[in-house]
Formats: sequence, structure tokens, C-alpha cells
Amino acid sequence: MQQARTRSTWPLTTRITTAATGLASIAAVVGVVALAPPSGQMAVTPVAAIVDSPDTVGISDNDLYWDANNPAAVQESLDRMQALGVQNIRIAVPWAAVEPVDGSYDWSSIDAMVNAADARGMGVLAVVSTSPTWTRSADSTVYNPPSDPTAFADFLRTLSSRYAGKVGAYEVWNEPNYYAAYSPAPDPAGYTALLKAAYPAIKAGDPNAEVIGGVLGSTLTWGTYTMNPVDFVQQMYADGAAGSFDALSFHPYQNTLMFSQGPSVSTESPLSQLTRIRDLMGANGDASKEIWASEYGLPTGTVGEQNQATFVGDFLNTWSTLPYAGPAFLYTLNDRDTADTTDPENTFGIYRDDGTAKPVAAVIQQFIATHPTSSTAAARNAALVSSASTTEPTSTTGASSAADPSATESTTRSTSVGPADTTAPATSTAPATSSTAAESTTPDTATPDTTTPTTTATTPADATPAATTTESVPQPTTQESTAQESTAQESTATSPTATEQTAVTTAAP
Repeated sequence: MQQARTRSTWPLTTRITTAATGLASIAAVVGVVALAPPSGQMAVTPVAAIVDSPDTVGISDNDLYWDANNPAAVQESLDRMQALGVQNIRIAVPWAAVEPVDGSYDWSSIDAMVNAADARGMGVLAVVSTSPTWTRSADSTVYNPPSDPTAFADFLRTLSSRYAGKVGAYEVWNEPNYYAAYSPAPDPAGYTALLKAAYPAIKAGDPNAEVIGGVLGSTLTWGTYTMNPVDFVQQMYADGAAGSFDALSFHPYQNTLMFSQGPSVSTESPLSQLTRIRDLMGANGDASKEIWASEYGLPTGTVGEQNQATFVGDFLNTWSTLPYAGPAFLYTLNDRDTADTTDPENTFGIYRDDGTAKPVAAVIQQFIATHPTSSTAAARNAALVSSASTTEPTSTTGASSAADPSATESTTRSTSVGPADTTAPATSTAPATSSTAAESTTPDTATPDTTTPTTTATTPADATPAATTTESVPQPTTQESTAQESTAQESTATSPTATEQTAVTTAAP
């Protein structure tokens, strides 16, 4: 039986989603919560390891936070994941909700998720974001970074120590290249300062935990609303990020163009941006480090169930061939409202809201069954080491060109619509910012926030621009709805609308 879910008025995370061409999308896990799900450890390993393989598939289930205190619902969700062969989960850990008062913690929801996953031997990736009221100025939101990175570092040290051996990896914030997830505007220097404080703190609490930086959405630069992930990474390195992460992560959302086809259509497709980010890593001495895909998916309410299955299959098979790729996490497990064709955030599920599986479930199950991670991890890691030894750091300008929506494709997770014909995006319309559930405000209480910016970009002739999407991360904040997207074809750029705003919340859910 499908367990009923009770959600707070504010989303746990925010993310950038593109509608028009849907070349990429950013799902920002910002808000008061951070994804920190419990990871199960190997039978004889003291660490909750997530196998570093491009064949490793996990599920990003931010909504699990809302079910955390319902044991039956949590078990049901984990049953569904494992029925597919999935052994890794990404959950949100909203700092604002866990430590609403300095030194006072509410671990109940995080404990429930982590312990349940750990009991099943599942690997856990925790994405941590949002700032409690006491860490920032009065006129800010949970998506504003703390005024002093030291406070964030203190929390991460306590967090990683508590879940040592259960949470295998931590993502530092979510989609900081989107203003609704990292307010008031993308700030590579500020984010790098946060990352540099977070790295030693997490390692102090759990030396075996991996620290994942970046967590960037595929998008274009639009004023102070969004920033091209390539430019963001370039600036991170310029600000001294090297040495403060074990891997980077990326959200290659694209609802109208299959992941593998991106480079043939635009230099700003998710795969094209990924390649340039990889070049920057090599030029800065990080050729031995991976790039994880911690979110990818499509909303069936706008693209259809068959397109979702086709695109996900293409993504998994293409990602699996990349020599520098790490684990891939699909967003998300369950629909919130399968019948909704207006708000993409409601239909990203692998399962419908009645508990029945969509066609994509069989695609995922088949991929996992035919791609054993143990056979690829060792070989790929050896290749990375070899690559690092032959790559010399050099100054690069891998930054993307000006963010002219007509010259680039922006990505966002729920706004783009997937066409039946996935060969190329049609003429784009001005990035119309979708304004459905994205523009919501919530009380200044810390709980998982899930907002996602979405803007309409170009969509195939037979596709309709998707609405804003919201990432279901365990934090009550508004859905981020700014997505920028442009393809090789000309599209008119429009600035994100109010739908790209996220709500402020600082009270525990």
C-alpha cells in the first residue's frame, strides 16, 4: 500500500530547471536542509562506502525526509529502491532544521533515515545546506550562507562524527550557482570559502568520508540569477578550491535533448559543460578526481513516461562510458501528484503516486543488472591515477562564453519538456520563467526546503515548455524555479521571474 505523505509548506531544496530546450537543469538543495542520508556499510568495512564507479546508480529522495518519522513509509521507500537493485541513496540534511538554536540539535529525522539505510547495507550521500537564523543576518533566508563559515564547519564536524561509518559522502550545499539556492546571488568566492572550511571539518569527524564540492546545475549565466557551471568551477579554482574536495558533482538535467546528443547540438549542453569542467580539473591538478551526477531525471507530467524511460536509459549508458565519472543518482523515487501536468516537480518519480512503477523502473533495473560495479570501479580508478600522472596543471580559461541565452543552452531539472523526437531542440522561446509551485514562501523555520528555478527555453516543436520544478529535499523552503536554457538555436533570454525564489524557513520540520 502506498503510504500517505505529509509535507511542510516549504520545499526542502531548490533547483534550477530549464523549460524551453531543457538542455540542463540545476536542482539546488539549498534551504534549511542538506541531503545527508544514512549509508549502509559493507559487511566487513567500517565505512558506508558508495562504490566509485560510473555504473553505480543511486536515488536522490529528498521527500524521504518528510517520511522520516513514519517507519513503515521509510521501509516502503527503501524496499522499492532495492527491488530495482539500487543500493545507494541521497537524502537531504537541512542544517537550519537540525540546529535551529546554536548547540541544540534535533537528529530524529536524520537518525531515522540513516539508520534505516544503514541496516540494509546501503550507501548514503548526504547533501547539507541551509543556514539557521542564528548564523546569518536578520534580512536573509535559509538559502543565504552563514555569515561565518566556521559555524557551518562546526556543524559538519558534529554531523560527520555522529554518522561516521554510516554516511559515505557529503555534498557541501546544493546548486550554489543558482540565486534561489545560494542567496542573494551565485558567489564562487563565497562558496569556496564555505567549502574550504567544510573539508577539514568533515574529515575531522570521519576521515573516511568523501567530500563532494560544486554540486552545480547545468545552466547559463543570467545576470545575478544563475551562473554557468563552467565559469563557476573556474572561479572556484582561482579562489583556492583545489585540495578542498574529493570529487565534484553536477546535475545534468535536460528534458528535450538526450544526454548523449548534447555536444552535437550545443557547446552548452550538459555533456558539453561537463567536458569543459573536466578539462578545468585536469588543468588544475585534479585529473585523478571524479565528477558525480547527484541528480538527474525528467518529469513525466510534461515529457511523458516513455520519454522519461528513454532519456534515463540514454543517460545511464552514456554516463557509464565516461572515464572520469563517479556514481549517478536519479531524481526521484515517488511522484507527489502523478496527474499534475503543470508543475514538473510533482512527476519526477520512478513510481507513480499510487505505488505502481513507471516504464523507467524496468530500464533502471536492467541497467543495474547488466553493469556490475565491482568490475568497473578498479579499472576506472587505475585509469584516473594514470591520467593524473600524465596531466600537468596549466592555466586555463575553460570558462563559458557570455551567458547569452540564444547562444547557449541552459538546463534545469523540471522545466524542460522532453519531446518524442529527441534529436534536436526546436526554436526556443524566451526563457520564460515558470512560476508554478516555485514561488512560495514559508515561515522562517528550518525544515527541508525544495525549490527549483525554472525558465522556459526552447522546446521541440511538439513539446510544451515545462513549469517550474522543485527538488524534494528534506527542507521546507520554496521551490526553486529558475531555469535557463538556450540551445545552439537562437532563443530570447529573459530574466528569471519571481518563480525562482525560495522560501525562508528556519524551524525544524
